[in-house]
Amino acid sequence: MQNSRLISLIKLLSPGELRRFTAFVHSPFFNQQEKVRHLWQLISDTGPHFSGPDLSKEILYESLFQEPPNTSYQPLHDQMSLLLRLFELFLATRQFLQNEDQQSQNLLQGLISQGESGDHVSRVYEKSIRKLDQAAIKDHRYYLRRYELMTVEDHLSSQQRRGWGQDYGQRIEQLDIFYVATKLRYVCEILNRKGLAGAENLEEKIREIEELFSHLTEEGQQLPTIQLYYQVFNMLAEPEVEGHYQKLVKLLRQNVQEFSQSEAYNLYAYAQNYCIKKINKGSAKYQDELFQLYKILLQEGLLIEGGTLAHAHFKNITTLGLRMQDYDWVREFLSTYKDKLLEPVRESAYTYNLASYYYETKDYKAAMKLLQQVDFTDVFYDLSGRVMLLKIFYEISDWDSIRYATEAFKGFLKRHKEIPKSYHQLHYNFLMFVRKLARLNQQNKRQDPADFLPRWEKAQQSLKEQPQIAQRKWIEDKLRYLRPLPA
Repeated sequence: MQNSRLISLIKLLSPGELRRFTAFVHSPFFNQQEKVRHLWQLISDTGPHFSGPDLSKEILYESLFQEPPNTSYQPLHDQMSLLLRLFELFLATRQFLQNEDQQSQNLLQGLISQGESGDHVSRVYEKSIRKLDQAAIKDHRYYLRRYELMTVEDHLSSQQRRGWGQDYGQRIEQLDIFYVATKLRYVCEILNRKGLAGAENLEEKIREIEELFSHLTEEGQQLPTIQLYYQVFNMLAEPEVEGHYQKLVKLLRQNVQEFSQSEAYNLYAYAQNYCIKKINKGSAKYQDELFQLYKILLQEGLLIEGGTLAHAHFKNITTLGLRMQDYDWVREFLSTYKDKLLEPVRESAYTYNLASYYYETKDYKAAMKLLQQVDFTDVFYDLSGRVMLLKIFYEISDWDSIRYATEAFKGFLKRHKEIPKSYHQLHYNFLMFVRKLARLNQQNKRQDPADFLPRWEKAQQSLKEQPQIAQRKWIEDKLRYLRPLPA
């Protein structure tokens, strides 16, 4: 039974959630089946791993029914199904209790269904509307919730209560805002994922969005949830117009507080992706734009989730900062955010990125000491660390170490089967070319430029013919430096 859907779901619960589910199972309001309570007790006794012989069908059946199974385990399966339904109800109830707006809406509907005359309904309604309007977050869902609450006015009006009118125009406006904002979000995601080449009928979509936008009142068009996604749409539909990007960033800085953390980050991610595409097309100024976006995300706390910073963000920010030569800022960033990294990868991420800092500031001794003394727990940080170490050996002209390190690197690639084949090939080719560079460097010092030139040209041609190679720009730079001067 340990491979059942129920057990696989139970394993996802934290210790606190397991305790709450136990209380839920024993609540007579939600469960009056004694057998289900007993079954849960038998299962919970196998925690926290929920495995072992006590979860076998035979033992569970005998413990639950006080007799061995006869011809079928169906009675046990029936109880498991009841417990699974109870678990699903627990998850739904937990989600409901976290959503105060939904609770207010359900309370109002419950009061109306009970035939409440209107006094209590009006008080709950006014309180709910006031609380909703005071909420900081006013995303597309806000306008749907406002519409749903406003439908209660039909009941209050039917009770002939003074001051309650059926303002259908305002309700239509709330629905229009929700619809336009929601459609904008989906269209933006389609454009972002597929790109312009993969977007069908782009011009038709542009006309459709502009027509939808025109149906909103002027006040509705200025709402952040509309303006921001409309600006994202413009940026994605017309990437050559750089002003769309600039306007989007400005709007984000002004209105980010009106969105949840996850949605605010997603909006900034559109701007980040725009920068990355520009960088890939050779626009160097967007490296600084991307770096500034990361700084804003840190300042707004949008990269910190559950008190932690993803190590991918940690590495990307460090790399960008070093590329922009903002060394003092990077050093402070590494110290400030080290403790925000998750424990399993913390030391690997911090050590590698600190070594990167020392490498870029040409303190090769400090970088090498870090890389040689730390045992990386993450294979990809280990991979990147070995690449950096080889580059350091080249920079300090330690040709013997390059020979030993490349052999060790080949063994590392062979041992770690989890490294994708594409990565394996890229780095294997890098190793071979580093050794070639090292030989060229030594020959350059001994040979006449006229004799050395054919060797250099052969290496240059070899690099051109090799599309799969890691650290290509670094290799190109080092090879260019070795080019013999014309006589």
